[in-house]
Amino acid sequence: MKESLGYYSLKQLSSQAETNRFKARVGVFPWNARTIERMWARGEFPQPLLWGGRNVWKKEVINAFSRLIGQGMEPAEAVVQADAAAV
Repeated sequence: MKESLGYYSLKQLSSQAETNRFKARVGVFPWNARTIERMWARGEFPQPLLWGGRNVWKKEVINAFSRLIGQGMEPAEAVVQADAAAV
């Protein structure tokens, strides 16, 4: 239960391939930050909270979303279910 308390930043959620300028980073999802932002804009990723001028996501919502996506649910449906599960 303790691992579901807290918040994720976009950097923690996203992954990045290694380039000449950046080291590889593995986040919660295999998507890069821009893909997550696009999914969020389309309603296919949970809405963030604005905290200190930064977007953050509740760990419990992201963990529920990730579990539902892993079960084969469409992202838009998983967002609704994850938000409901976190309430």
